[in-house]
Amino acid sequence: MRVLLRAMKAAMILLVLLLLPAAVLGHEEVAHEESNDRIAEEIVHFLNVPKYWLLAPIAIISACIAAIIYGETLSENKRIIIFSVIAISTVSATAFLVGQTIYMSMTSWSNGIVHWHADFELWICGEKQTLPDPAGLANRVGTQDVHHHGDYRIHIEGVIVDMEEATLGHFFDVIEVPFSNSQLMEKKNGDFCPDGNPGIVRMYVNGKDYIGDYRDYVIAPYSNVPPGDFIKIVFG
Repeated sequence: MRVLLRAMKAAMILLVLLLLPAAVLGHEEVAHEESNDRIAEEIVHFLNVPKYWLLAPIAIISACIAAIIYGETLSENKRIIIFSVIAISTVSATAFLVGQTIYMSMTSWSNGIVHWHADFELWICGEKQTLPDPAGLANRVGTQDVHHHGDYRIHIEGVIVDMEEATLGHFFDVIEVPFSNSQLMEKKNGDFCPDGNPGIVRMYVNGKDYIGDYRDYVIAPYSNVPPGDFIKIVFG
């Protein structure tokens, strides 16, 4: 029984370590109306695993509960079964996550997990633009890997498979803001501002006028800003 209890303790600790990142995805409390299905989806998305991986923690929790409830009344065979469920689930889940991490690190453009940031501002006809605030469990606008948290900071996080995922064009696509060399939000080159003058889209990176395709710009690989990029996009 002591061996079983030690196995249960180790399994529960591992389970907490595996699921803790998903629990802290958001920077605010989870809204009460969030469904269990949405929570499960966020855990799966964060860990980059198939849905059936959730069977492992469910099996571990179920086995631990059974052992706690029935305790010393369990026969030797049942104890062996519970121990086997915990051990197999723990080992298989750990092996999968380790293998997944190694594979993604070896095949990705980013060569592993990254956490890059760039600050940005949007200005139209002299007025600073605001974007919708994030909501929900993840507290973000965009995808798991590319998003903002209402902080006007581009977040590039996780394993970046293709370089295109770290571009400004991709960021504005996932947050659903029209953006190119000829358009910013609802304004296109040649549209008039309230002062009666036509405007064009311009982009400044760290205070310098950027020349090139704005959408193809890849943010600098830094966690802090500075030295990470400060990007100002202006129509006017």
